[in-house]
Amino acid sequence: MNRFRIASLCFFLLLMGSVGLYAQSTAPEAPRRMVRNIMQSELAWPAEAEEALKASIAQLPGVEIVVLTAANRRIVVGYQPAENTTDQLAEAIAELGYPVKVLYYPPHEDPARQQPAEEQN
Repeated sequence: MNRFRIASLCFFLLLMGSVGLYAQSTAPEAPRRMVRNIMQSELAWPAEAEEALKASIAQLPGVEIVVLTAANRRIVVGYQPAENTTDQLAEAIAELGYPVKVLYYPPHEDPARQQPAEEQN
């Protein structure tokens, strides 16, 4: 009986792993660049600050807004694959007085990590 349970568990784990690999290989490509604003406060954000930030982000065409909460931090993420929209989004957040960090996906596309063509030769 125990061998049957162990064999069933192994089969189930193998099946779930193959389904996960299939889902990962067929998933749409992630956005190229993300702008992330993180409040470094231990307290929850005031509702007015969060609403002002979301309203500013929502004015940009085609930008998705995601609000995450973890360990008393509020993270408002706006993302759009187009570079010009990313720059506009970063400016809009900075104008509200919040710290802005631009993240690149995949990381090797970050201009700070790329060497000029003259140095590569």
